[in-house]
Amino acid sequence: PNLHARVHSNSPTNFQNLCYETVKKGGGMPAFFNDHKIIPALKNTGINQIDAHNYSIVGCAEWGSPGNSFPAAGAIFINIPMALHLALHSGKYNKKQYGPKTTELSKIKSTKTLINAFKKQLCFLLKEATDGNNAIELTHANHRPTPFLSVLIDGCLKNGKEVNDGGAYYNPTGCQGVGLADVVDSLAVIDELVFQNKQISLSEFIDIVDNDFNCNKTLHCKIINLKNKYGLDETSTNTLLKEISRIFTQEVSKIKNSRKGFYNPGFWTMTTHQGFGKRTNTLPSGRLKGQSLSNGISPCNGKDNKGPTVSLSSASFLDSDLTGNGCVLNQKINPQYIKDEKGNSLLNSLVKGFFKKGGLQVQLNVIDPQTLIKAKNNPENYKDLVVRISGYSAYFNDLTESMKDEIIERTLHFNH
Repeated sequence: PNLHARVHSNSPTNFQNLCYETVKKGGGMPAFFNDHKIIPALKNTGINQIDAHNYSIVGCAEWGSPGNSFPAAGAIFINIPMALHLALHSGKYNKKQYGPKTTELSKIKSTKTLINAFKKQLCFLLKEATDGNNAIELTHANHRPTPFLSVLIDGCLKNGKEVNDGGAYYNPTGCQGVGLADVVDSLAVIDELVFQNKQISLSEFIDIVDNDFNCNKTLHCKIINLKNKYGLDETSTNTLLKEISRIFTQEVSKIKNSRKGFYNPGFWTMTTHQGFGKRTNTLPSGRLKGQSLSNGISPCNGKDNKGPTVSLSSASFLDSDLTGNGCVLNQKINPQYIKDEKGNSLLNSLVKGFFKKGGLQVQLNVIDPQTLIKAKNNPENYKDLVVRISGYSAYFNDLTESMKDEIIERTLHFNH
């Protein structure tokens, strides 16, 4: 089972230290949740004050009101970088018209214009996904009622409706954004190279991107080493993170579901970032075709290389006002640096500092990558090794090879 810790400014010291001692044993639990930001976010999505203060974690990382809601928290996952790809190709994917026609590449003269096109393509993807999901919800309501579950959820008996038909007191449907950091990094690269420094035209740049940088490896190397990446606490990327996350949460929150509720935005991925990555073409960020997208609200693997304080500061710029369906921020910590009581003090400073800046959630993988490499090569010797994946933990040996590689490649903080 998952363990979660709700944290606020008056959390008892002995409770916090017990949490940190548990985290240091590995397994990525408990994850930490910030009451001071989550409660207002829940109220903004229609939860009353009492229920918002009584929130709990529904599953992996989704916060909600227990006992009186039917959240369908994991209903939809949206590939956000696909909206950017469509915006850069006037709605085309693999040369076929898929999304609406937006501003032609040659006429995009600013990051603002590009973001407007991105927003239109995102709204198209959201409508496609929510229309399909509403049809599924209606089918469940009409043909697959759940009477036993319904008598356990407040509101169903009073309303004379089962949960699939909108009987619960609260009826949101979850919609997760996947690949947030990839969009932020891509926009930052375009803004710097094309619009600020004018080193290359947008059309020329996207031609190179569409050819997987094969015709310009030097440019690809330069992009990989640019310093304006999410996770480095740069003003440009922090601003983009807030803007893109706000666009997503605001647009999702406008859409009604089939149960007379609204869609509830979140940013957690489970393993969909890997599946989406396999189907996503090369991005302006330098991420190549087929590679995994970023997980949750975490920076792209290896980009947040200035330490956990800087990485956490960047993540605090996520727009939290309407993030009512949870988010996941993974941080991997070297166990050698958090031993004994001094380690508890360090972890407390990281978590409390992040939450004071406005962070919503964080989970810590305390493990040496060498242990993971040994476990991959000799699984029979590490049958009990547990690691944090997204909003859940799992046995390392049970993961796919690509997922094992991702866990190994995630940035290790205090690695010196």
